[in-house]
Amino acid sequence: MLRRLLFFLLFAANAVQFSWAQSVEVRGDRVSEALQNQLEQELPPSQIPETRFEARRIAEIAAERLGNYLNSEGYFSAVATPGFEPGPPIVPHVTVDPGARFKLASVGIDYLGTRVPDRVDAASLSAISPQTDDFITPEAVIQSEGAIISTLRDEGYAFARAEPPHVIGDAAAATLSVTYRIDPGAKVVLGSVDFGDGLRMRRRALDVLVPFSEGTLYHPDRLAEFNRRLGATRLFSVFNAQLSPTPSRITPDGAAVHNILLTLIERDRYTISAGASFSSSEGAGVELGWTRRNFTRRGDILTVRAIAAAQERRLGIEWRYPHALGYARNLELSANAGREETDAFDRDSLVATISLDIERNPRLTYAFAASNDFTRETDTQGERDLQILSISGAARLDQTDSVLDPKKGWRVDIRLEPGTVIGDEAANYVSTVGQASYYQPLDEQARWIAATRLRSGFVFGADTLNLPTSRRFFAGGGGSARGYAFQSIGPEDSTGQPVGGRGLMEAAAELRWRRSKTLGFAAFIDGASVTARDVPTFNDMRFGVGIGVRYYTIVGPIRLDIATPLDPRDDDDPVQLYISIGQAF
Repeated sequence: MLRRLLFFLLFAANAVQFSWAQSVEVRGDRVSEALQNQLEQELPPSQIPETRFEARRIAEIAAERLGNYLNSEGYFSAVATPGFEPGPPIVPHVTVDPGARFKLASVGIDYLGTRVPDRVDAASLSAISPQTDDFITPEAVIQSEGAIISTLRDEGYAFARAEPPHVIGDAAAATLSVTYRIDPGAKVVLGSVDFGDGLRMRRRALDVLVPFSEGTLYHPDRLAEFNRRLGATRLFSVFNAQLSPTPSRITPDGAAVHNILLTLIERDRYTISAGASFSSSEGAGVELGWTRRNFTRRGDILTVRAIAAAQERRLGIEWRYPHALGYARNLELSANAGREETDAFDRDSLVATISLDIERNPRLTYAFAASNDFTRETDTQGERDLQILSISGAARLDQTDSVLDPKKGWRVDIRLEPGTVIGDEAANYVSTVGQASYYQPLDEQARWIAATRLRSGFVFGADTLNLPTSRRFFAGGGGSARGYAFQSIGPEDSTGQPVGGRGLMEAAAELRWRRSKTLGFAAFIDGASVTARDVPTFNDMRFGVGIGVRYYTIVGPIRLDIATPLDPRDDDDPVQLYISIGQAF
């Protein structure tokens, strides 16, 4: 019975596929080969008619479709005539006479009500595409109308709107004359910002978010930037800045003053977060976070984080005061205490840091920091108590489309840190680290992504063993070179324990495939080298390869990677497993 059912289903599927295999024929002596191919592509496979009535119906549907297509391409006098061959077999067809493709004879703008200055009129006319003597299509007319409205709004006419255009056709000459009918409205000047009542933030903290002063000429980008700034605070679950529908007054030169109306709903003041990670070399780890927003009513954010992992325990507190020294100049104070236990060292530390972040624009940011680090560490040289005083400068240029899961673009990070060490060891050093990553979609839907990363660093000044372990470079593990154990790449002492180095080189490449909305896969190769010299090289690079699975969530992908070393040493495991949140880079 089951075999009969399967046979029937297979036969029915083949029958359906066969019955829709033949297309309507497209005919016409005046149809070029290129246009013939375009018309045939517009017609999907059609059902083979069994009667003349069905043949005529199929041909009429095809003729209507081809007529609409020809009109959309500017063949406004085209004629598509349905018919069929009586057969057998019965073959529906469409005879096409496309006629001439129409060109634009003339174009103009008729302003309804307010007359705009000649400069604005010229800018609006230049936004029209196509121009005179170019081929014209309905889509081009609609797009040009939108371009005129956009140009006027950029010039301060916030409420510009379009009436249906006047279109006059000349069939004999195959031309169209188009006159756009535009009501620009009054020029708009930005008024006061109404923040409403009931917000916990102080007015000064809100005023600094406004990217324009009262009396500024309207431009769409100014409101867009205001909305971006409101969202960047992470203080509001709902935010929207828009012009009031009616003006508050009219200026002597005729401009309309519109105030800014805000819709703001503050987010919950408290947030609790949690994260987890696992690797076969580093073990499991969890991270808990507690956030208090608007603690001082200045839009500030207070965060407490705790990390508990096989090799690290840490507790930290961070207070971020946004726009402390003007917009996008953010002050941050942090302190953390922790203990690390690795194959290379054991370390207890207490670190206090003050930093200033400067957002030059949404793509470019700078950071300057000063840090005081009290450390007790034990490595191959024994136990020592150190104090590290350092300052640092960092910059990031981010041209990607997403912070958490980029699909295209590139980003570059660089950091420079001079410091001095006092206590049981005395040393001066200058450390610099740079990283560049690039993301390239391989198809139109960006389901296939090629991602690459290059990271390099070096330390001048003190020798490796005179440097605190926190200022040395180590490589290997989930955040460095997958396939190798944590800190296992680089110089070792006489007992085979890693000691770190002064030069670092890392490279990685991933091919990412987003199979569905929630599931993806990756294949990757990672390489890393750590040297005792202060100039990193590609020599002695160790490479690992692997595959991974990605489960996408609203906070980024959950990542599971399996990797193996390409050139394993005697003490390298054949396989390493990593589980964490977020892309590898």
